[in-house]
Amino acid sequence: MTPPGRGAPEPAPRPGRALAAGAAVVAAYLAGAVLSGQLSVLARRPLLDGLAPPSRYRWVRPPAELAQGNKPPTPMHDALDLEAGGSKVAFDVVPLDPATVAPAPAGLLAAGNAYRFTASYQPTDRQVDKLSGEASASVVYPLLSTPVANQSGHVLLYSKDGKAAWTRLASTDAPAVHQVTARLPGPGYYLAAVPRASAAATTARALLNLLRAAVPFVVLVAAFAATRVVLRRRRRAEAQRRMDAKRRADRPKPTNQAGPGAGTTMTTSKRGRGRGRPGTTNRKRRR
Repeated sequence: MTPPGRGAPEPAPRPGRALAAGAAVVAAYLAGAVLSGQLSVLARRPLLDGLAPPSRYRWVRPPAELAQGNKPPTPMHDALDLEAGGSKVAFDVVPLDPATVAPAPAGLLAAGNAYRFTASYQPTDRQVDKLSGEASASVVYPLLSTPVANQSGHVLLYSKDGKAAWTRLASTDAPAVHQVTARLPGPGYYLAAVPRASAAATTARALLNLLRAAVPFVVLVAAFAATRVVLRRRRRAEAQRRMDAKRRADRPKPTNQAGPGAGTTMTTSKRGRGRGRPGTTNRKRRR
């Protein structure tokens, strides 16, 4: 019952709704964190990462899923002045489709384009066969959709003519910027490669990806079930409190009937013995 002069009490807040909203937000974040690296081969960084994603890779022959929007690479030409005679050394780097050169060694996958590097003396146009001193190059590689054994295990391969077997060079991989660096033995063909994942590792990776994709949904279902249990218990407790309050309100209250005109008048004489009737005088009989 509401006391006179007071408004209806404000409804109590329901923590169950806040709990459900929080569980939904957590599940949505987990789902985004897991699926951000599964939707595209170019979206592999977790949420809230401070590093910017790498620039789009330019394929000579892109995979089917990356053909749309691909920009073919352009050859590079540069020249270096020599001290004697004013001659120069011209350098040319031409990107190639890796399918046009020798296949990567067993256990390795070609990572991106192959490159043909040539050098010649100018103005005679005589070809340079060997480089002297310290000459190194960095090759940018893309992330592959094919499972690999180690994303940080890229190496640079070298072949004199692009047809003979590849030689693995001592390489330094920088996965953060997707570059592999090695010392150049001379003009020829270069190809970045990465260790291929085994069949067992591929199966395990597929199962792991499936589990990762299922975790957010399992968390969401568990949070929803827990929220329902909490809300059900709160509704039962609230219903019990209302029932107890109604029982207390329905109990009969004791009434006070004393008041003006509500009682009776009883008078007795000084000699009277016993009690008389209401409204009469008890008198002693005379003999």
